[in-house]
Amino acid sequence: MIGADPHRFDGDRDGIGCES
Repeated sequence: MIGADPHRFDGDRDGIGCES
């Protein structure tokens, strides 16, 4: 699930990660 992990560095994918 994209955006299911708030600690995931996927700012360019879901925008919820630490790298948002």
